[in-house]
Amino acid sequence: AWMNESLTRIQATVGIPPPKVSKVDPSIGPTSGGNQVTITGTNFLNVSSVRFGSANASFTPISPTTIIATAPPGGALNAITVVN
Repeated sequence: AWMNESLTRIQATVGIPPPKVSKVDPSIGPTSGGNQVTITGTNFLNVSSVRFGSANASFTPISPTTIIATAPPGGALNAITVVN
């Protein structure tokens, strides 16, 4: 029992590194939104939201390094945030 408690505390302390976006393709799109965007980066684990500027986007996680999102209207392609 002692070993399990120690491992749980270590995992909680270390945690998961935050997601990091390294590439967005395409990097430009219509202000009306609706276009699919491939987001490449690292640590896309248990993603809870994807935002283009302050606008939430619908998204599909493909892998820990790739997400496909639909750009929302008025979304900023140069300010994409991925949140685990």
